[in-house]
Amino acid sequence: MQKVTLSVFVFLFVLFGFAQQTQYNIGFETSDNDGFLNYWRTFEGPDPVIQIIDNPDTDGGTVAVTKVLQIDVDQNSACYAGVINEHGTLGTWQLDAGVPSNLSLSMDINSSFSEGRIGIKMVNATDGTVFEISDAQGDYTGAGQWQTLTWNIETGANSGDNVNVDQIVVYADWRCPAGSNPRPSNLTLLVDNITWGANKLTDPPGPSCTNGIEDGDETGVDCGGSCPNTCIPDPPTSAPQFGSTGTDLYVYSELPGQSVSNFIFNSFGGTGTYTEIDIEMDGNMTGKLFNLDFFGSQWTPEDTTPYTYVHLDYFATTATQFEFFLIDDSLSQTVCCGNPAEPFYGFGPASDEPLVQGQWVSVFIELSHFSNFNAGWDGTDIKQTKFTGNGIIYFDNIYFSTENALSTEEFNQASFSVYPNPTKDYWNIDGLNTDITQIEIFDILGKKVKSLEPSTTNVTIDSSEFKVGMYFAAIYTGKSKSVIRLIKK
Repeated sequence: MQKVTLSVFVFLFVLFGFAQQTQYNIGFETSDNDGFLNYWRTFEGPDPVIQIIDNPDTDGGTVAVTKVLQIDVDQNSACYAGVINEHGTLGTWQLDAGVPSNLSLSMDINSSFSEGRIGIKMVNATDGTVFEISDAQGDYTGAGQWQTLTWNIETGANSGDNVNVDQIVVYADWRCPAGSNPRPSNLTLLVDNITWGANKLTDPPGPSCTNGIEDGDETGVDCGGSCPNTCIPDPPTSAPQFGSTGTDLYVYSELPGQSVSNFIFNSFGGTGTYTEIDIEMDGNMTGKLFNLDFFGSQWTPEDTTPYTYVHLDYFATTATQFEFFLIDDSLSQTVCCGNPAEPFYGFGPASDEPLVQGQWVSVFIELSHFSNFNAGWDGTDIKQTKFTGNGIIYFDNIYFSTENALSTEEFNQASFSVYPNPTKDYWNIDGLNTDITQIEIFDILGKKVKSLEPSTTNVTIDSSEFKVGMYFAAIYTGKSKSVIRLIKK
């Protein structure tokens, strides 16, 4: 909503110079730093999704249409899931225990739940917790209506960490300890006018072309608009869907065949936003690492000694370097978490190979590279991938292989349409005026579970005999073979 910022200019000599007593109000307007969506990030898996939108609840038109933060929390997100601004994006401040307006914080909220609890927290520039409040002060009742919550933050004003404060945290639906009060469904929470008083130490940074954030009139991160740098566009298509000419074990790919078990896409990560996107809206998901710090996926440990290579496709836009790790379970007990002895393969200046921007790049890496890096890496129990680096990177088709050449047979699903998909009952496969001579359906392990020879342009497949999950249908015509994904709900 519109900011109404009242500033009382009281100049206080403090240890570091001047401080200006200010009434802060985070209103998410585009004219202010808090209105840049890229200045905010969410936590904790599955991460909530945030948008800055026009206020959808204007009390019948009696309230002006202004901006609010919408937080969509998954039913299975952590009990403390929420949102936090990036360090320094709001400037820095310090609570003054002698000023009454510094001892409380208020927030307007509008929840899809009829009751719940909001938690709040402030953090300083060195990640010290100034205060964290998750008690009954954040309780509310009533769905679909704006209401104001207020917290007493006097403990923060008297905290030893109350210096160079620069982050505000909103716990969108506090339900900790985990399991004590399970979230009944997905939640949509609207937030506006987060207000408190403090001594302003530094102003928020102005938009720049070198701060690693899309802000101002930029059309990308530090590019476009008035910046001298031309933006490298996001990939217009997904990575080409090729396996190798040998035997493959798929880690992150929707190619049909044997895959690792219990894969978790966003298992761990640092600052940044890490998501999956469907570039071509065809069900083929691509990993997107935005403002990469570190990010990792995991699965049940696999013995990779039958394989010789690991493959990945990447597309870099603003990234200038990144490192790719294969985490060995036994080695990670003693070497992990940023230890320089942790084996990786690097892309960029003075790395294992140059980084290419603006196009999909297919890479085969010899697994011996990781064992040569550290002899403790033996490949018998690989459990995670990890990326470190900077900027924006897209990735797909991570798999172990016995050969380092791509198959000439691309996984192609453009020649047919399937609906409904996902389904509980049946799939219709439309050959788009092409006779379908044979259909073979495989599960995600590559086992054939059904075969048909319809010799018609349109086929209906009863899904009642299939378990819930993903399948692949190899569709043959007189001239070609294509593969489509089938999802059983």
